[in-house]
Amino acid sequence: MNKARLEAFSDGVFGFAITLLVLGVQVPNLRIVTDAELRVALLQALSQLVPYVTSFATIGIIWLNHHAMFDSVERVEHRTLMLNLLLLLVATFIPYPTAVLSRYGALPSSAFLYGCTLTALGIAYSLLWMHIARRGLSSVRMDASRHARASGGTWWGLWPTLRQRSRPCVSRE
Repeated sequence: MNKARLEAFSDGVFGFAITLLVLGVQVPNLRIVTDAELRVALLQALSQLVPYVTSFATIGIIWLNHHAMFDSVERVEHRTLMLNLLLLLVATFIPYPTAVLSRYGALPSSAFLYGCTLTALGIAYSLLWMHIARRGLSSVRMDASRHARASGGTWWGLWPTLRQRSRPCVSRE
């Protein structure tokens, strides 16, 4: 597969993931339809927009970084395609934890699901980037010590999620 097809497919999937986000934002359901009731309901629904905007920005930033990364990629291999699909898999899952977080707020389980998903996104992106760097698929070359520092620090980001995982996610009330 050539690089242009991978980029076009990825752009479409990122666009689809961003589009799915808005479907998780619920339109207020009014018992009595008046402007005053709608205004109150819309103000109460603002809390749904925080996860939406955060997820939109996250997917947008990953898309921008993906674009910049593949701008310098000279060729792709089968493993590149597989790791790219892994990244896209996680990116398209983001609307689900975003909807859960919008509906239930920052309960430990919803926050944990959201955090795990964003961690998985970071891991998938890092695996793709490390593969491209290690296989020399990019026109941007990096010496071995710089590559080791850049890729080694990525895994420290797992610590907060793994530490949180050892705590109960659901309270026993």
